[in-house]
Amino acid sequence: MDINKPKYGTSSYRVACAVIFVSFSIIYLFHYQTNVLAAAQHIASGGKTHYDPVIGPLLIIVATGLLQRGVRALSGLRGIFHALTYFPSFLIITIITDLPSKADREINFGAWIWTLPLLLLIWAAAVYLAKQYQSIETDTRGGGLLSQETGINMTMMLAMMVMTCLIGNHNREFHRCMETEFLISEKEYDRAIGAVEEYNSDTQNLTILRAYALAKKHKIGDEMFKFPIRTNSIIPSSKGFYAVIIPMDNIIGEYKRNIDWQLTEMLVKKNIGEFYDNLAFFYGLDNNAVAPDSTKQKSAKPVTVKKQNEYQDSLTRIKWMALPLHYKEALVLYNDKVRKIRQDFLDPQLLNSYNQFLRADNETKLKRFKGTFWVYFYFKNE
Repeated sequence: MDINKPKYGTSSYRVACAVIFVSFSIIYLFHYQTNVLAAAQHIASGGKTHYDPVIGPLLIIVATGLLQRGVRALSGLRGIFHALTYFPSFLIITIITDLPSKADREINFGAWIWTLPLLLLIWAAAVYLAKQYQSIETDTRGGGLLSQETGINMTMMLAMMVMTCLIGNHNREFHRCMETEFLISEKEYDRAIGAVEEYNSDTQNLTILRAYALAKKHKIGDEMFKFPIRTNSIIPSSKGFYAVIIPMDNIIGEYKRNIDWQLTEMLVKKNIGEFYDNLAFFYGLDNNAVAPDSTKQKSAKPVTVKKQNEYQDSLTRIKWMALPLHYKEALVLYNDKVRKIRQDFLDPQLLNSYNQFLRADNETKLKRFKGTFWVYFYFKNE
């Protein structure tokens, strides 16, 4: 027996490396990069395949694990160099999660075209030198989880994990948009809306995605202004807006079909006059809410016609009272800023609240009336 040859009877460092790799992959792929992977598959397949957040990461972990075993068998690396057999696996995970934040049409490998061959060449050189060292190495480190060889392997594993995290897509805004899009694509509209509000982000992309989810739930007229809006438009064709998982045609088509989204866009632009002019038309209402001119002489009408008009007027009033919340808030504002509306067509509670809003100081307005269209109208961009 050659006492100068290292002894590798212990497999503690192998178990430690395997546990570290699987644990990192589960956390990184299942929890951190799952939405980026969904976007990458959607782009790569042209939207023809669907990413499964459970099966997808499992397949990647199994594939990269088998790759590591193959590299280990072919290279013969062991001992303090065992962790090098995981480099190709980490490299694959890094590449597939390095999706550019503006990749909405096709995947562009960019610098990977020349970086990948270079890294593999450097790794191959390192493997060759490690093999040469292995042939003359003597076993002076001992075994076990606290051994020097385990420590060296853990250091290399840590370096590769850091490399993967630094290079992979870690754009917070992109991750949030992808999670929101993925939830919407699964028709989980309430969760998508809740996710955007939980992010406490009012960027253009997330605001329009939230508008899309609210429109699909028929709640945009009731809830759009309950969360801060900093953009000047919620039209999906706005400059700078993009979607990856959800086809842009679907979002733009929904805007064109959804009258509430269009009316809310007028409120976002603070065009309350245009909003009022279109409200009755879109909702099929008789536009008779404007207070009549008291100076005009009223002509007498037959009793039957009068009763018919009163009945029709009552139906119209009921329809106006059933409008979405933000529309009724806008009508109260219109009544104050543009021209008077018949009082029986205004929500009395909202009218009273608006009068309290006008009398309150700015701090009270922002705190007590948060989530109303009035706060948006008076304080947006301040």
